Amino acid sequence: MSGERRPGCALVAARLWVLLGASLTSCEPADDAISPDAQGDDGGESVVIAPAPEGERPLIAASEPTAPDQLFPALEGDDLVWVEGRPIPARIGDADPATFDCLACPTCGYCDWEVKHRDLASGESSVLWTQTTLRGPPRLKDGIVVWLRTDGGFDALDLGSGQTWGASGDAIGYLNITPIPAAGALWWTGYHPQDGRSGIQRYVLATGKTELVSEAWLYSNWDPSGSGLAQVAKSAIFDVDSNGDAVYPENGGAVARTGAVGQPPTRLELDSVRTFIRVVSAGPDELVTLDYDAELGCAETTCVLSLHLWRAGESVQLTDLAARPTRYVAPVVSGRRVYWLDHRDGPYALYSTSLDNPEGGLRRETSEDAVLSGWVPPACSGGRCVWMDKRDGNWRIYGR
Repeated sequence: MSGERRPGCALVAARLWVLLGASLTSCEPADDAISPDAQGDDGGESVVIAPAPEGERPLIAASEPTAPDQLFPALEGDDLVWVEGRPIPARIGDADPATFDCLACPTCGYCDWEVKHRDLASGESSVLWTQTTLRGPPRLKDGIVVWLRTDGGFDALDLGSGQTWGASGDAIGYLNITPIPAAGALWWTGYHPQDGRSGIQRYVLATGKTELVSEAWLYSNWDPSGSGLAQVAKSAIFDVDSNGDAVYPENGGAVARTGAVGQPPTRLELDSVRTFIRVVSAGPDELVTLDYDAELGCAETTCVLSLHLWRAGESVQLTDLAARPTRYVAPVVSGRRVYWLDHRDGPYALYSTSLDNPEGGLRRETSEDAVLSGWVPPACSGGRCVWMDKRDGNWRIYGR
């Protein structure tokens, strides 16, 4: 793989930044989503040594070379959830099922999309749901799996108790992303079904009630064209902290934190020089932001992003000067480490560092053999990460 831009790649308006008031453009990754972002000059040769490929392995054995792609992994403890698409012969005409690309049009009804679960400790696998459109990746948190339904709503399952929840799109409105399970609720961005107001919504699991938490309108993704993988990925730019409050970027170098429903959010003035793109909770009163220098801007050739840790209003830069984190997905916090996709050396690689010792904790997590997607974040839990990898020609879920 090379770091060259895909031929004919057009500039795409970044709808994501409606909230931020910034004017951004982007050259999207290639259709297979393994070319790097257009984010300024190459960060230079990395001083971080790539691990040996011998320690990396597929976590789920493919039954045959033409087995379905393994997509969008989610991990918590020993629970692994992912998606596979299988062509429906009656719907694909004369196309060969063995070579049909379900990702070419994930919402067209050509394939059966299965949400699958595996207990990595026992090796037991099961199919949780099957439907004919893929609208978003599954999410797994607090033992709850969530999946977007064909009708615009969601299904959710508690892997421990077997309890289920579900709501149609007519009942809860448009969901812009797969809901995030957190604090006894499911959280997403979209519009409220009763009055059409847009913002962060939540579905309270105990009551089945849908609430508008904040009227901030947050686009979750760029407006990609030609990449089914990118259309489905839809990475959130907000998070839910350990207090059960949503945190999200605002303009003017600030982050907002919601409180009680019906009350205005609290504006946290962090740094007027920074423009925040995505916010992730790192623990009680700790935030990780993906951001850039507002004075330099974020145009096609000048956008250099950084990760910062914020604690009590003070910041620590987590990324080194060579870092080129992707703008398309949020960083992932697991334990006291933060993980991100980085294209400092050309193709995407998975990097991480310590939240407590960024300078001494930097490491590359994937080998030079790994072929990662720039649209899909890793899934990390308990010091273990898994990722989508195309080194063998098909997307497979790899880990160490």
